[in-house]
Amino acid sequence: MSLGAGRKYNWKKYDQKGRIRFYSRIACLTVLIFIVMIIAFKFVFLLRDSMTDSLSRYMYDSSYQAFSEVQGRLDKGKTKLDSIASGITPYLESGEEEMVEDILAALKPSTGNSVYCVIRNDGSTLGDDSVSGYVSEIRLRLDDDGDSFLMLSDGSAVLYTYLPAGEILVCYMDRELCRKFFIPSGLYISSDHCTVITDTSSNVLVTDAPEMSLHSHVLYARNEEKISALIGSVKAGTDDMVFLQSDEGDIAVITHRLEGYDLVFINSISAALFVDGTDTLFAALAVTFAVTLALFALLVITVVRYSRVRTAAMTDAAFIDPVTGGLNMAGLIYQTEALTGSLSDSVVIMLSLRNYTISSGSMNMGELHRLLRITMESLLNHTAADEHVCRTSGEQFLLVLRKSENEQLEYRIRMMAATAEREFNANMSESDKLSIAFAAGVYSPEKDEGIAIAAEKVRIAGEMAAWSVNGGTVFVYYDEALINELTREKELTDSFSHAMDSREFEVFYQPKVDIGTGSAVGAEALVRWQRNGRTVCPADFIPVFEKNGYIISLDLYVIGEVCSELRRSIALGHKVIPVAVNLSRRHFAKRGIADEIEKLRNSCSIPASLLEIEITESIFLDRTMIRTVREELEKLHEYGYRCTLDDFGSGFSSLGLLTDFPIDCLKIDKSFMDGIFSDKTRMVVSSIINLASSLSIDVVAEGVENSAQLDILKEIGGRVVQGYVYSRPMTCGDWRRWLDEFGGGQSHTVENYRKIND
Repeated sequence: MSLGAGRKYNWKKYDQKGRIRFYSRIACLTVLIFIVMIIAFKFVFLLRDSMTDSLSRYMYDSSYQAFSEVQGRLDKGKTKLDSIASGITPYLESGEEEMVEDILAALKPSTGNSVYCVIRNDGSTLGDDSVSGYVSEIRLRLDDDGDSFLMLSDGSAVLYTYLPAGEILVCYMDRELCRKFFIPSGLYISSDHCTVITDTSSNVLVTDAPEMSLHSHVLYARNEEKISALIGSVKAGTDDMVFLQSDEGDIAVITHRLEGYDLVFINSISAALFVDGTDTLFAALAVTFAVTLALFALLVITVVRYSRVRTAAMTDAAFIDPVTGGLNMAGLIYQTEALTGSLSDSVVIMLSLRNYTISSGSMNMGELHRLLRITMESLLNHTAADEHVCRTSGEQFLLVLRKSENEQLEYRIRMMAATAEREFNANMSESDKLSIAFAAGVYSPEKDEGIAIAAEKVRIAGEMAAWSVNGGTVFVYYDEALINELTREKELTDSFSHAMDSREFEVFYQPKVDIGTGSAVGAEALVRWQRNGRTVCPADFIPVFEKNGYIISLDLYVIGEVCSELRRSIALGHKVIPVAVNLSRRHFAKRGIADEIEKLRNSCSIPASLLEIEITESIFLDRTMIRTVREELEKLHEYGYRCTLDDFGSGFSSLGLLTDFPIDCLKIDKSFMDGIFSDKTRMVVSSIINLASSLSIDVVAEGVENSAQLDILKEIGGRVVQGYVYSRPMTCGDWRRWLDEFGGGQSHTVENYRKIND
C-alpha cells in the first residue's frame, strides 16, 4: 500500500506579501548601511548557529532512534534468555537433560541463525553443538565480562546467563546474524552513514561497512583534539557528538553507551547539508562597507536566498514523521494554517490506538513501527487531498477532516480502523493477529481558531476516550463537560497543599483474616479525604494525584501516619499486626523510595516486620521503570519489609513477575471474586493459589463480600481474605478497638466479626 496513494506535500510556496515587505525595508535602510551591515554580520553568525544546532539535534535524534533499536534488541534477547533459563532449570535440577535438549531444539526454527545450548561445568555442551568449538573461549573470557554479552574472536557473539548450578545458558549468533542484530536500517537521514559497535576500549566489534572501519573512516590528523575527546567518551562509556572533517566531507560522529553492557554504539552520519559559506559571506560583508547601495541590497538578497536554500534542504526532515513517512505535527500546522487558512469548515480528531501500551510489551520495535505505518496509510487512504493527517507522538494521530454528520464521521473512522486491522493481519497467524480500534476525540473549531488551540482542545476529548472501558472504537466529543472535569481536577489539585497542612487526609484500616483460623493476620491502610464536612471518594482524587504527581507526597504521608500509629499502639500496650501500605508507580520514576520508607520507619522506631509494601502489577507496563522497580524491591527486602503485588490478574498478569521480582505475597484482584461462581474463574483462582504456594508466595483474596464467596475460597485452598465479609475500612480509633478484641491470633467466626461491625 502506498502512502496516501502517492500524496505529495508542497513546502515551497513563496509568501509574496513577505517579499514586498522585505524589499520595502531595504529601501528604507539604505541611509544606515554601516549599522545594517553590522546587524547582517551578526545575523549570519546566528543563522549559522541556528541551522547547525537544528541539524545537529535532528542528526542526534536519528542516531538515537537507531541506538534505541539496538538497545531494545539486546534487552529483549536477554529477557528471552532469562525466560528460557527459568523454563529449563527444573529439568536440569531433576536430571531430565533430554527434555532440556528438546526445548532448546524447539527454539531453533524460530530464531534464524541463532542457536541455544547449555555449557556444563565440565565444559561439555547440552543442546546444539554449534557452540562446542567456542566453549574454551567463552569460559576463558567470562570473568572479564559482566554484562551478559560476549563477542567471539571470529566475529560471532553470544548472549549468556548463569544457571543455578553454575551451568551457562548461551544464545549463539553467527557473524552474519550478529551484524544484522546490531546494525539497524531505515532510520537515517542519509544513506551515507557508518554504524560501529565497539567495546569501551574502542576496539571495533561490529560495523556495517568493513572498508570504513572506525580508524580509517573518522580518525584523521586534522581532527586530533576532537578525536581524543571522542575516544575518551568511548572509553568512559558516555554519550557524545562531534563533527569531524574528512576527505569525504563533514561527518557527525555520535556515541551512545548501550546501558547494561560493555558496548558503545557509534554512528557516523554525513553532514553534507552543512554549507560552509561563512568565509565568503564575511568577505562579501566587508566589501559592501565600501561599495554602492546596489551591492548592499544584493548581499542582503544573497543572505536571504542562502537561508532559504538551507531551510528547504531541512524542511522534509522537519515536517515528516520518520516512522510513518507521513506528516508530523509541525507539518500539519504548516499545511492547515499556511496553505488552507481557516478551520471553521473542518473537524479536528485525535485518534489513539487502543491497547497500544499492552501490545508494545509483546511486539518488537519493528512490528510496532509497522503497525504505526499501516495505521498512517489507512488514515491517508480514507482522506481527501484537502484533508490532513499527522502522527503527533507515540500511538496518537491528529486528523483535520471536512465537517460532516457525526454518524458519517464515525463510519469513516471505523473504516480506517478496519482497513488498518486487515492490512496489519494479512499473512499473520491467528495467534499473532491484532484487533485495532481507536480512542477518538472530536472537536469542531470555532471561526478563526488555529490548529494549535484546536489540537489542545481535542487532546482533552482524546484522553477521555482513551480512559473509556467500552470495547471497540470509542468517540468523545469535546464540550463544556470536559472543561468542567478539568476544572474539578484543578480544584482538587489546588486544594492538596491545604488538605495536607490541615490533615484532612485520614488513614483507615481494613483487616486481612485467615479463614482457616478465623484470626486477623494483617491490615491494609487506605486513605480517605475529609473535605468540607464530606468524604471525597478515593476514585475521585487518587487518579488526579497520580496524574499530577501529588500521589508521591500522599503515599509518604500515609506511611508516616501508619508508622506513628504503630508506635503509639506499641507504647500503650495495644495489640499490633502488620499493616500494608500502597506505593504508586510514580515513586519508581527514580531511585530512593526504599531509603525514604526506611527513614520514616526509623524515625518511629518500629520493627520492619510490621510494615508491608504493596505495588500494583500495572507498574510493569512501563519498561523504563522495570530496573528501578527491581532494585528498590530488593532494597526493601534488605531492610526487612515484605513486598506484595496488588491487583494481580487485573490486566498485565505475567507469571514472570513472580519469578523475576522479590514478591512475598500477591493479592488476587476483586474482579475474580465477583466472578468466582463461574467454573472457569474458580479454576483460574485455584491455579493462582497453587502456583503461588509452590513458589512460597502468600495469597490474599481481596473484595470478598459474602459467605458464598468465602466457602468457595475455602474449597479451592484460599487462606487469607480481605473484604466486607469481615469488615469495612475503619478509622484509626475504631481499628485500635477492633484489634484489641479480634487481633492477636484469636479465632473468630464471620458472625463474630459482623456483630462488632454492625
